[in-house]
Amino acid sequence: MPPESDATPLDDPWRWKLRLFASADLVGSTAFKAAHGDSRWAATFKEFFSDFPQFVEADYAELPPRLRGSAVRLKPWKFSGDEILFWVELRSFRHAAAHVLALKHAIRKFADVWAAKEIPLRLKATAWLAGFPVTNTEILIGEPSDAQRKTLDFIGPSIDLGFRIAKFCDARRFVVSADLALMLLDAVDALEVERHHFHIHLQGREPLKGVIGNEPYPILWLDMRDGLPLLEERLLGIHRDFRSDDLKDYLRQFLDDTPKLRRPFIAGDADHRYGTEDRELAELREEMRAEETNRHYLSQGDSEPASEGAPREPSPPPDKLRPDDLTLGYF
Repeated sequence: MPPESDATPLDDPWRWKLRLFASADLVGSTAFKAAHGDSRWAATFKEFFSDFPQFVEADYAELPPRLRGSAVRLKPWKFSGDEILFWVELRSFRHAAAHVLALKHAIRKFADVWAAKEIPLRLKATAWLAGFPVTNTEILIGEPSDAQRKTLDFIGPSIDLGFRIAKFCDARRFVVSADLALMLLDAVDALEVERHHFHIHLQGREPLKGVIGNEPYPILWLDMRDGLPLLEERLLGIHRDFRSDDLKDYLRQFLDDTPKLRRPFIAGDADHRYGTEDRELAELREEMRAEETNRHYLSQGDSEPASEGAPREPSPPPDKLRPDDLTLGYF
């Protein structure tokens, strides 16, 4: 396996990258602001934004030994309202389990800190995948002359997907995208770690605006209670079976049978299920790279050498790869 990279896109903007994105969002923040003076809620929010990323970072050292293979960590992408967004580049499908579990444990621990202070706030989480550089795009924001002040941003349909499914999460339900759910279950089996950390349930299917043509999309959530039912659930006879193999079969079939979706791909992953490059996507990337090179070349002068012929107008991706239809790490 190639060494893990924590590089920015400055190294090679056309390199295949699969990133895991995650959101940690406050629950009960509106009521908390209304019930407390500015000084208290402002201080609490500042504590969350400054301290919670450190909780996530520290939890990697406490993961089960088999999950400690990732050299890189989730890092903040942006702070938005009551939410912290994180990202990390994956170099092996196995590492997804470490990142998700570190975030899950950090959420639990931070909630305990608030409970001890009698702060009535909790956290909810969402995680998903997005592939680059085709369809989804990474952008460096800042002055060209000041590399130190540039920030990395991401746009694309897979990013939109993450925000769409986030509305289904709560303090109990850590929502994950379908491709990430499959990756997590495969990682758990490959690493032979305890499955109770990764109880993933299918809630049903819901139409999501702009995702796979508004067809119903599976809503999946990782149980923050590791499958332990609440007393009320036991009294009501609510029981959620966790059949990992059945769920993996369902997710593979869903991804394979939905024309606008594909299984996730990680360049260099030794496992053929995740490391095999898709020819169609590779061809599309080469077309985009050639067009970008041509535009850059033409911008350097007033005309193109005669041997090159007339400039070729960039052509959009084929209809079956329309950007507004692509999701789930669809490169």
